[in-house]
Amino acid sequence: MIFRKIFTIFFTDKKTVSLKTAVLALSVSLIPIILLGFFCTPGADDYGCGAFVHLAWKETHSLFAVIGAIFRQASHFYNMWQGTFGSSVLMSLSPAFFNIHLSFLVPVLLLLLCIGSTLLLMTEVLGHYLKCKKTPAATALLFLLMSLFQVLQSPRDGIYWYNGAIHYIGMQSLFFFSLFLSAKLLQAQKMYVKIIVIPVLSAFCLLTGGANLVTALQAVIVYTVILISGAFFKKKETMRLLFPSVFLYTGFLLNVAAPGNHIREKSFSSLNPIAAIVKSFLAAGNYLIEWINPLILLTFILILPLLWHMVKESSYRFRYPLLPFAGSICLYSAMFTPSLYATGSVGADRQLNMIQWTLYLLLFLNLTYLLGYIAKNKSENAPAFQFMSRVIEPSRVAISLFGLAGICFVLLFTADRTAYTSIAAARSLLNKEASCYHNEYMQRLSILEDENVRDAVVTPFSVYPDLLTSDEDFSSDPMDWLNITGSRYFDKKTIIMKE
Repeated sequence: MIFRKIFTIFFTDKKTVSLKTAVLALSVSLIPIILLGFFCTPGADDYGCGAFVHLAWKETHSLFAVIGAIFRQASHFYNMWQGTFGSSVLMSLSPAFFNIHLSFLVPVLLLLLCIGSTLLLMTEVLGHYLKCKKTPAATALLFLLMSLFQVLQSPRDGIYWYNGAIHYIGMQSLFFFSLFLSAKLLQAQKMYVKIIVIPVLSAFCLLTGGANLVTALQAVIVYTVILISGAFFKKKETMRLLFPSVFLYTGFLLNVAAPGNHIREKSFSSLNPIAAIVKSFLAAGNYLIEWINPLILLTFILILPLLWHMVKESSYRFRYPLLPFAGSICLYSAMFTPSLYATGSVGADRQLNMIQWTLYLLLFLNLTYLLGYIAKNKSENAPAFQFMSRVIEPSRVAISLFGLAGICFVLLFTADRTAYTSIAAARSLLNKEASCYHNEYMQRLSILEDENVRDAVVTPFSVYPDLLTSDEDFSSDPMDWLNITGSRYFDKKTIIMKE
């Protein structure tokens, strides 16, 4: 009876059956990921970035004290380590800092930020600018997001570890929200809409300018291109973005000029700018090959008929496919440049998560534009048009089912049970390593939160689940950086790991 009702709800309306299938597929894939979040805990940089807020809330339960602690944390971070003040503000606000039992909200928050920002921005670009219907666009994007979460470079750093995830996935989401608000501002006709959007967008732009330098540089490039294009084509409404852009540029300048950057630079060997740019394109090519894996290929096969049908119904002409292609290559490659310039490396996995996400969206946009170009600018006798019209379109249901079945097969029958996030999460839940780790963390926490203990002695965990924690833990050296930040967070004199 229940299954019949579900079938009726999802599959009676043929116009939305694809969208409902995508929602169902994404939801099912996220179940083990979200359930694993109930065993999520703070760790590593969470302690250093959350100490001020955690102690302020613990001692006062005052919102004003927390706000003051956020500014103290941002100031300390800015002067002593790096200029990413926007990230620092958000890194201070993990739910776990207020109550350890709210840690399960971390993956929920990050997933919502990623899904929400992607859908809002991409459906706006496809719907308003490329004149496509938003329902098929959202459907295709949901399938892409489903696969993205499975193959993230580091699911731990992108979903479960608050500090690493909010600094990159979170700030990239903020940038995407800013672009969405910018699009709405450019379209606004009523004054009250402008009055509401401009201050919110300006705040978002300021924080984006103070994000990780990959997101911040990307934002500066995109907004500069928008403003120059608007001036060149004499689009007066583009000037509405001038005020928010000032906040973006100001935030970016404050970011790169931070005293803490000079302190941090001493820990790394940097490249000269030309070498960094050249290596950025090389790194972009290498990771493009790595990230176009079987699951992503099957996903694009799944959504190909959907995108073809969508662009055929669009009134946009799609005349210049090389422009978005060239722009995408430069934008994608530029995401590797800040780390290569500052540290000589492409960056940590948490940073690569964000670049990988952006790459898939750029591939999605370029495929859509290319299909639109074939549909609108090629003769009906052209081989590409013939292939899409006579092979793909008539077989669109079979092709989509093949893609969906292929995705399910790859996920369920992979030899490496840790290769895909949902499968790895389910494995961690079923073999009890997640619950074992969480129980041991809570036992450790009882020692660390005991106000009568000033010199805390803790023991190693018996398990370190890959999705929930790294093997980077407290050490036997009380002067180790993690021991020091942990001591500050838990208000201890020292923390020592018993060997």
